[in-house]
Amino acid sequence: SISEIPSGYIYLKEPLETCNIEYCDAYPDSWLCLTANYVNRRYNTLTDAGGFKEETSIEAASKNECLKFCEAYTAAEYSKYKSGDSCVCYSTLQDTCAMPWGDQVSTSEISSGYIYFKESVETCNVEYCDAHPDSWICLTANYVNRR
Repeated sequence: SISEIPSGYIYLKEPLETCNIEYCDAYPDSWLCLTANYVNRRYNTLTDAGGFKEETSIEAASKNECLKFCEAYTAAEYSKYKSGDSCVCYSTLQDTCAMPWGDQVSTSEISSGYIYFKESVETCNVEYCDAHPDSWICLTANYVNRR
C-alpha cells in the first residue's frame, strides 16, 4: 500500500525510465509487500483448514514491527490488544482463503486487528465452526442468562 511510503520526491538531473518490474517482484521478501491485501481479524481467521500454517510469533509494539518480522512469510496477523503474542507469521500450505468466523462466534470475543497478505486472498466457503466444531469459541454467540 502506498500509504506506507513516506511522501517526498526524488530529484534527477536527467529523465528516468520506469522499470518493467514491480517492486514486490524484485523484492518478494520485503515487508512492504504485506501491506496491500488485508482483512479484519474480527471477521476472518487463518487456520490450517484455510491453507495457512502458523510459523512463528513475537510480541510486537507496532504493525510495522510485525510486518518487518514476518516479511519472509506469506501472511502476518497483528493485533494491538491480543493477549500473548501480538504478531503471528503464517506460511501457505495449499490453496489459501481467509476463513469467516460465522454466526456461531461472537465477534466481541475477538480482539481487533488485521491479517496482512502478500497476495490477494479469497474468503473460504466454510465457516470456522464448520471446520472446527469442537472449538470453545463456537460456544460464544448463542447464550441465555441462567437467572
